Amino acid sequence: MIKKCLLCKKEFQAYRCQKYCGNWKIKGTCAYKHHREIKNENHKLWTKKNPEKVKIKREIWNRRYRGKYKEEVKNRRLKLRFQIFQRDNFTCQYCGRKVPEAILEIDHRFPESKGGKGNINNYITSCRECNLGKGDIVLKEFIKS
Repeated sequence: MIKKCLLCKKEFQAYRCQKYCGNWKIKGTCAYKHHREIKNENHKLWTKKNPEKVKIKREIWNRRYRGKYKEEVKNRRLKLRFQIFQRDNFTCQYCGRKVPEAILEIDHRFPESKGGKGNINNYITSCRECNLGKGDIVLKEFIKS
């Protein structure tokens, strides 16, 4: 079926109810331009109806892409690590070595590979040697062997 494009008035081979020549995925075609216009109009209507949501989205964007969000996440991780070390008195829970003798790490009691959660109760302080030796074995199995 041959139709005239509503934007450029050129004749084109139409597919079903197509009103504009070209494809909405290909830049520079009339269908693409029309698609972008509709998208922009819908966005403008949405921003007028939801000014509070626009503010929230802008704040989230600013935090993520201006580095504040990354810093917050890093600080939270460091605080969590320090809380776990404090709870365990800066000693390896497997062999009992303390800070100057060993490098301490955070380990999972129940490994994530076997369905362990990422909460503070699943973390434990261990030295590097014990953590590498344990691998992804459950804590009870490791202590038995």
